[in-house]
Amino acid sequence: NKTKDSIDIAILGGWYGLMAKLLSTNFILKPINNIYSFDFDPIAKKIGKTFFPEVTFIEKDVTELDLNDKHFSIVINTSCEHIDQKLLYKSIDTAPEKTLFVLQSNNYQEIDQHINCVESVELFANQYVSKLRNIKFYEKDFGKYKRFMVIGTKI
Repeated sequence: NKTKDSIDIAILGGWYGLMAKLLSTNFILKPINNIYSFDFDPIAKKIGKTFFPEVTFIEKDVTELDLNDKHFSIVINTSCEHIDQKLLYKSIDTAPEKTLFVLQSNNYQEIDQHINCVESVELFANQYVSKLRNIKFYEKDFGKYKRFMVIGTKI
């Protein structure tokens, strides 16, 4: 049952739902009403449902997504390197004010599907200064590449 204090979370590019499962069992800030794992790949949904039947999987491409539909409190996208920047901006623009965004990307350009890599965490964060406030950013070095994370609230 959804309460006034419970939240909905969207995970874009949720793949098999592992992050949704980890959040559902470890998130302590507020009660979670539902976690939606979005992915355009029907196989990811099928496999995910096998491992995590309690996760709500939605087979939808990010190009078709309107984040205002469900009024998510938190939107997580760990695959920004796979998505055109205009679509990333659209996901923020269609979300309600005060939505918390957690975005991740990397500088690993050797993969063909990585169409939107950034060279540094500062450049990644700078892409969102006109869209998000209270931005925090982090970097993790994996040797061959670096992974970046930006957290901020929609203006």
